[in-house]
Amino acid sequence: MSDVTTCQRLEDTEWRLCQRAGEIALLKTLLKEAQVSDVTTCQRLEDTEWSLCQRAGEIALLKKAQVSEVTTCQRLEDTKWSMCQRAGEIALLKTQLKEAQVSDVSTSMTQLKEDSGECETTVVKIPNKRTGDIALLKTQLKKAQNEQTAKGHEYLTLKADSRQLREALDKKEKDIMRLRSELEEKEKSMSRLQTEVDRLTNDLMESVADLNKVKESSKNEIERLKTELKELRQELSDVSLSGYEGIECGRTMRGIYDVCKTNEYHWSSSDSALEDAEVQRLNGELPDTCSDPCPASAMLERLKCEMQSKETQFNNERRKWSEEKDKVLRYQKQLQMNYVQMFKRSRTLEAEVDGLRLELELCNKNMKNINQHGKTIEL
Repeated sequence: MSDVTTCQRLEDTEWRLCQRAGEIALLKTLLKEAQVSDVTTCQRLEDTEWSLCQRAGEIALLKKAQVSEVTTCQRLEDTKWSMCQRAGEIALLKTQLKEAQVSDVSTSMTQLKEDSGECETTVVKIPNKRTGDIALLKTQLKKAQNEQTAKGHEYLTLKADSRQLREALDKKEKDIMRLRSELEEKEKSMSRLQTEVDRLTNDLMESVADLNKVKESSKNEIERLKTELKELRQELSDVSLSGYEGIECGRTMRGIYDVCKTNEYHWSSSDSALEDAEVQRLNGELPDTCSDPCPASAMLERLKCEMQSKETQFNNERRKWSEEKDKVLRYQKQLQMNYVQMFKRSRTLEAEVDGLRLELELCNKNMKNINQHGKTIEL
């Protein structure tokens, strides 16, 4: 049927091609007669040529389809031949199967007879075994029920313990968070206090350096004043023992005055009057007035007072520095003790939390094992 349809389709296409060829010839004659280049006619010619190309392609496709149909017909014949061969093989196998079934039936009948005899002998033994198995299963079931109840009680106790442990763990975690916040605050305060301590130590070092400088300067000043006092005493002793005239005495006293002036000591009017009196006494013009205080002794007393005030000031500064140093050291020790205590508390709390976590893990494992055991018992 497919060959007939393809042949009909080929005839139809050839008939259409002939019609198209007639149309093309007619159009060509019209073009020759008209001899006018009409756009519409050109378009129609192009359309007809395109349709002819399409028809030619369809014809080629139909030819290919015809060739494929021929090949399919050949394949159908091959399959028919193979089907016939398979039908013969199936018939042969059926005959062989019937023969085998007959032999198997005979053997199976003999085996059934033997098995029926054995079953009759074992039927008597089965009730006794069943009763023993039932009793054994009942005892096992009672044991399993008892174990299940015990496991249920253990499960409840473990659940309560786990709840308590979780509550304790939450409490410990809250304590840890609180202690960590306190530790951070303590560290901040320690850092702030450390900066304060550093500042105080720097101030103390600066004050110590200033005190050392003052001490050195005071020592130098004291040594210088001591040497000047020795010189003044020597000059005064020379003046008192010498038998020079008043002019020489006046010169020496003026030299003393100049020395005191160069050393930046203030010489009052009373000192100058005393100087004149000493000169007159030495010249024999006035009576001896040794009972009156001389300017050198006053200056010596003033220097002693200055030295004592400097020493007291230095001692006071040193005492203040030692007190501040002791205070700073005590504060540092207190801070170190607080830090060590906080560290120990945090370590102990972490150890307690780790222990609680381990206990929780063990409880969870035991609960899982109990659940699995209960499931196996139920199964």
